[in-house]
Amino acid sequence: MALSASRLAHCAASSTGRRVAALRLHPLPDPPAPAVTRHLVVDVAGGTCSVATYLARELECEGVDEAYARELVDFGAVWFADAPPPRSLRGVPGDARARRLVAAENERALRDGNYLRVHVSPKRFPEAHSTVWERCVLKRGDGFVVAHKPARVSVTPTVDNVRESCLAMLERAMGLREGTLKPVHRLDVGTEGVLVLATTSAFAKEFGDMLAKRSVTKLYRVLTSRAVETGIHIHDAEPATEGPRKMILTEVRTADVASEIEKVMVRGGGERGGVSVPKRCILRVIECKEVGSGYFETTVELLTGRTHQIRAQFAALGSPLVGETLYRAPDDDGDVRVQKPDERLGLQASELHIHSECSLGPAGTVLRALEPWWTRERFIVGI
Repeated sequence: MALSASRLAHCAASSTGRRVAALRLHPLPDPPAPAVTRHLVVDVAGGTCSVATYLARELECEGVDEAYARELVDFGAVWFADAPPPRSLRGVPGDARARRLVAAENERALRDGNYLRVHVSPKRFPEAHSTVWERCVLKRGDGFVVAHKPARVSVTPTVDNVRESCLAMLERAMGLREGTLKPVHRLDVGTEGVLVLATTSAFAKEFGDMLAKRSVTKLYRVLTSRAVETGIHIHDAEPATEGPRKMILTEVRTADVASEIEKVMVRGGGERGGVSVPKRCILRVIECKEVGSGYFETTVELLTGRTHQIRAQFAALGSPLVGETLYRAPDDDGDVRVQKPDERLGLQASELHIHSECSLGPAGTVLRALEPWWTRERFIVGI
């Protein structure tokens, strides 16, 4: 099957008619290639063609050969549907939506009208390959694994990468079948620390119930270049209507802090505990100490569990985290952007305190992360 006229024209425009060097996912390209996604409607003139062969022919001008096409499928970077799905998936049945192909489907026979979405340059997580994952296992028991998640690695697979997530790397390191580990809570890509994973649905439910009943306390270590006042900090969160930020915060000043905390305890404000109205963000700064010239490490307890809560609240307090790109201090009108995979935050989920007997251990059990990256790597002179 020859290249279609449209692909020939694209090749001529993008590479002046010359074949570019074949791409490779392994070893990791340095620097990583920019993200590229292609949407293809299959045209095989009434015949059939395998996935790998078709991708190599249609994307030849972008450096894709059959070997690289197979790597892309194995990497989880190729999605398939019988026909192009509509732009809006509302009400569209599951079998009409695109699904991720797996390595065994490289020889799948494509027919006219089939749809492929190809992430030619998947988002990469180099830290996944420099981490000794066996050392990241903090505790293992019936139904669960507790691990230290490194910064700069996604907890779960991304839309274009199933191989470099925490789940995938831990499964390989522990000799577990693919798909064994399930997340029961999340940490941002740039955040490190204690990560609880389920291997059974029974434990997943148990841990979710513990979060809802506040049988777990989460402590964080936060690195900033400005000190933060100890005590309770309360903000109201409104969804951001534009840009990449998740929320816009307004400080709440009240003399009755105890009442505000009690409301959250009753209504819930965590990952499964419902949402207070309005969306209230409450955290407790337990300690803030200088840890080197110009840097401060703060110990924080979350009393509510909003997405990006510590990041947004610390920025609103005028003390954004080291490495923060998404939330700015009130006196900083600089651009905001999502972190890149090779960037990390001065944020660690440092401890989980268990308050009632459960699969993780008896009441009083404390699950601790490894030392934070800024200590391990002597990021700060004087630590």
